[in-house]
Amino acid sequence: MLKQIRYSIYSFLAISILFLGSAHAQVRQTHLYIDDGTGHFSVLTAATGGGTITLPASGTLLTSGSTIGASTTWNGNLIGAAYGGTGLDITPATKGQLLYTSATGTWDTLNAGTANQVLTMNSSGVPAWAAASGGSSGITTFGYVYDLSPVGQTVAGGADVTFSNNGPLSGVTHTAGTTSLTVPTAGTYDISFSVNTTAGVGAAIAIAVNGSVDASTNVNLLVATGLTSGHVMLTLTSGDILTLRDNSATPFTLDSAPGAGAMLTAKLLS
Repeated sequence: MLKQIRYSIYSFLAISILFLGSAHAQVRQTHLYIDDGTGHFSVLTAATGGGTITLPASGTLLTSGSTIGASTTWNGNLIGAAYGGTGLDITPATKGQLLYTSATGTWDTLNAGTANQVLTMNSSGVPAWAAASGGSSGITTFGYVYDLSPVGQTVAGGADVTFSNNGPLSGVTHTAGTTSLTVPTAGTYDISFSVNTTAGVGAAIAIAVNGSVDASTNVNLLVATGLTSGHVMLTLTSGDILTLRDNSATPFTLDSAPGAGAMLTAKLLS
């Protein structure tokens, strides 16, 4: 029974072993040093000028449990981190999976995140997926509505503007032909609003939240005809309802189609 020998290969330079179709292996270096496991070395030397070392056609290399020959597949153990490997079997790796170090000298994997998630560092100091936040992810919750009535809408003092049409809506909801927008998520919203009037000097417009006017949004109509607009930021909670109100006792009349008589936009910033 063949004595199994564990071989360690050393070289003064990097050694690349090529297993060829023929029954031999080549080492593109001048010397191959083989340790038989007891501290004794055998030296194979390349032919002068040849630069290769050829094992005999009938020769084999013995491992702890199998041999490596010309037609043998080398199924070695996983290479540990201390020897330049990872110690991980990457055969079952899935699409999008990431390789990282979970501790000094220890490799681990992180499964793929979901759409629009970003890679962050968690409190344990290792990578983790998280929902994107802030401006870097773009604005994803917004709503734009406007009034394009064929006959100019007259809004009584204390009443809300009716918006006949929907523009782009994402998360924010509005039913065409009604007055209110509903926001789906708590946060700070950028809100723009305007009216294009043909009558109503002395009136005022403002944003009402859940039926109550926010005093910071009031804008007076200083001319009878033309555009009056406002731009504010409000902190809202999920389910809050926004309307554009005539915040005065004076009615105003909106422009008629094809002109847009009124517009309201809400965008979640954070």
